Amino acid sequence: MYLNAEFTDSKAVADAVRALRAIGLSSDQMELLSAKPVDLEPGVLDRPSRMSLVAVLGALLGGSLSTAFMYYTQLDYPLVTGGMPLTSAWATGVVTFEFTMAGAVVATVLTFLWEGGLLYFWKRVPTPRPPGNSIALRLHCPDDLAGRADDLLRASGAVSVEEMAESS
Repeated sequence: MYLNAEFTDSKAVADAVRALRAIGLSSDQMELLSAKPVDLEPGVLDRPSRMSLVAVLGALLGGSLSTAFMYYTQLDYPLVTGGMPLTSAWATGVVTFEFTMAGAVVATVLTFLWEGGLLYFWKRVPTPRPPGNSIALRLHCPDDLAGRADDLLRASGAVSVEEMAESS
């Protein structure tokens, strides 16, 4: 079940998030939507990011695959080079660098899209559009906690709370 709460104050949103975390909901189940940036204190709605790890792994994968492909290609079809080595370290190094950077960039962009929720196209829950200066807090909670979460949102200063069922 989804709960959409509308707030007018960022302090009220922070209080609501703290209260919801106290009953066992994680920050991954909460989504903050606003037309303008919302300033919250550090630690209120922080989510761990794995972007740096994924960027390094993408770089390693891109560089390793390009080097292995070039090495295999140079040895698979040996050309007569007049006594010079079959594999060229300088040419391989340039291409390896470029594919290492490309792997890091692609991994970073995909991780950004994934962690930002832009790849969740299979979720058919409409996004609340907060009017004007208000702030919307979308909460994905189990059905047994929905009543308690609704009460906490209203007690924290929510202007309105709307329940939405999950569509399949």
